[in-house]
Amino acid sequence: MSIAPEFDVEGALSRLGGDQRLLCRLLDRSREDLEGALAKPCDLALSSLMAASLHRLRGGALGLGASGAVRELEMAESALQHSDAVEVQAHLQGALDSVRRYRARLSPPAEPEQPLHS
Repeated sequence: MSIAPEFDVEGALSRLGGDQRLLCRLLDRSREDLEGALAKPCDLALSSLMAASLHRLRGGALGLGASGAVRELEMAESALQHSDAVEVQAHLQGALDSVRRYRARLSPPAEPEQPLHS
């Protein structure tokens, strides 16, 4: 079984009409979202909310071609189902690290004067 590459830049750019600056800005947003998720304690009593958040983060990473982050977020979802808060946090950190590596590979900086719409 082969493992998919950590990043699918071509696929992401295809979905974004070839706009590499937009991809960079979206990766920056994804990084911020992952940092925010990591900043919150993993409260297993709120597992349904956390599951929804992980699912949303995974869907965003999938659309950006962040295959490594997708794998980490899938493992975080699995850890959540097994009530393993330590593993959830570890896989969130892995996803964040993967997104940071992806963003570092792309050359153009994000342009702050063009905010994304939430």
